[in-house]
Amino acid sequence: MFRTLTLFGLVCMWSGCNSSDGPVPLSVSGVVTYEGAPIEEGQVSFLDATTGQGGQGNLASGGKYSLSVPAGSYEVTVTPLLVSVDGGPNSPPSMEMKQVDNIPPKYHAGSTSGLTATVAPDKTSHDFTLSKP
Repeated sequence: MFRTLTLFGLVCMWSGCNSSDGPVPLSVSGVVTYEGAPIEEGQVSFLDATTGQGGQGNLASGGKYSLSVPAGSYEVTVTPLLVSVDGGPNSPPSMEMKQVDNIPPKYHAGSTSGLTATVAPDKTSHDFTLSKP
């Protein structure tokens, strides 16, 4: 048994199977605006519908965001932050999207946002301009 496990370990080492294998994440950054003004609160999410891989980053001052994802094509969403909402005396609190005027609901889902990004080693900057529906 020990001999089999040792042999398996050596084969893995020689063939390169280890926990660091897989796509190398790239640092992606950009700016998100709504009608010319930066959105400084919320989240940007990238999702590759084919592989299920993705990443998300918070919006900050100047509408800037950063996240890490492997190279690929992504659907992009922009969503308000989640806030705790009191459930009342007989219910626990729940999390809901904060009500904001600068992120229209169409941008909350990849199927309706119309935002996409192709990430590659030479293409890691992606800006998004949101508008009224």
